[in-house]
Order: sequence, then C-alpha cells, then structure tokens
Amino acid sequence: MKSKLTASETQIFQQIRQAAWTLQSLPADPQSRPAELRSAWPEICRKSTVIYGGTRRNMGPRPSLKAIDEMDEMLDVLARMTPCERRLIWARANGVKWLRLVHFTGRSRTSLHRDFKIALEKFAVIRGKMTPCKKHIDK
Repeated sequence: MKSKLTASETQIFQQIRQAAWTLQSLPADPQSRPAELRSAWPEICRKSTVIYGGTRRNMGPRPSLKAIDEMDEMLDVLARMTPCERRLIWARANGVKWLRLVHFTGRSRTSLHRDFKIALEKFAVIRGKMTPCKKHIDK
C-alpha cells in the first residue's frame, strides 16, 4: 500500500524543489564560477565564423534574492544530513523518477519511499533547530 506524503512533508518538499529550480536558474557563465575553477588564460576563439544562433541564450526568469537566500538555507540543511538522505531528497527534487532510483540503488520503491519520508522528517527537525543567520536579519 502506497503511503502519501503529509501536508507538512509536501510543503517541505515543494520548498526543496524550489531551491533546486533556483540553483538551476542561476547563471553558469565562466565569470560566475569560483576563482579556483577559472583559468588565468584568456578564452581563445577557435572558430572564425560567426554563428548567430549560438550567440543568444533564451533565459528563463531569474530567481529573486529571497529565493536565493531560501536556496542557501535549504542547502545548509541538506549539508547536515547523511549523503544517502541528501542524494535521495535532491534526486527527487530534481525530478528523478522512482524507477531510475530503484535501478540506481538496487532497492525497492517502497523502501526508497519510506526512507524519503524519514529524510523529509529529519530535514524538518534539522531546519527547526537551525538559528537564522545574522546577516539575513534586518535591523
């Protein structure tokens, strides 16, 4: 018998999905990478032809500052969880299907769903124990 998520678990999961969307929506150009991942050498243009279709990027809506702050909070909570719990929650937040997780982990869907519910409950407990960061408190 399939057990459904409770209202609070569904709300937490929607917030995690929003954090996943926010992370995917952030710019991924070379200038936004951390300094240790960038090269000191300038980019070299290896093609002499101009491709107009490749110069435009169809960007979706940019995440707001509040959404980025909430994403940071969600990622901080996920960092305090075990790797297995973190991978399961993050995979589901990014839309990975249960069947793919079953093949990837070698476990049944029922046990994965049970562990997913337990991980969401643990997420809520950890999040409730965390104090807000002082830089986010406006005076």
